[in-house]
Amino acid sequence: MSWRMINKPTIELLRPCSDRLKNYLNHYSDFKGDIVEFLELENITPQDKIWVAVRIMPRLLVETFAIDCAFVVATHAAYATDAYAAAAADADAAAADAYAAAADAAYAAADAADTIYSAAYAYAYAAAYAAATYAADTTYSAAYAYAAAADTTYSAAYAYAAAADAVRENQIDTLIMILEGEM
Repeated sequence: MSWRMINKPTIELLRPCSDRLKNYLNHYSDFKGDIVEFLELENITPQDKIWVAVRIMPRLLVETFAIDCAFVVATHAAYATDAYAAAAADADAAAADAYAAAADAAYAAADAADTIYSAAYAYAYAAAYAAATYAADTTYSAAYAYAAAADTTYSAAYAYAAAADAVRENQIDTLIMILEGEM
C-alpha cells in the first residue's frame, strides 16, 4: 500500500507549514518508512503526526479514528467541565465569604466607634483598631483565598495541558492500533 510509506517527498506534497517541514527535515530528512514507523518517531509532535496521518490514510480509517476521538473528547469534556465548575464555585464562595466578613468587620468598627465615642475616645480607638485589624486580617484571608484559587486555576490549567498531552499520545496509540488492524 503506497499510502503507508512516508518519506521526504510525501511530507513535502502535503505542504505543511514551514516550521513543521523544517523540523521534519532537520531530524528525519532521510527517513523512509511506513506510517506506523513515522508515528513512532521521537522528534515530531503528536499533533504533527496526526496531521500527516489523517491526510494520507484512507477515508474509512480516518472516520474510525475520528469516531474514537469523539468518544474520548466527550468523556474528557464532561470531566473537565465538572472539575472546572467545582473549582470556580469554591473560589467564588471563598472570595464572597471573605468579602462579607471584611464588610461585616468594617460595619462593626463603624458601629462600635459611634456607640463608644461618647464613653471614651481611647476605648473607641482600641475597638476601631481591633476591628480594622480584624478587617485587614479578613482582607488578607480573602486575598490569600483568591491567590489560592488562582493557584488552583493555574494547577488545573497545567493538569489540563498534561491531560491533553496524554490524550494526544493515546491518539497516536489509537492510530497505530487502527493501522495494524487491532481495532
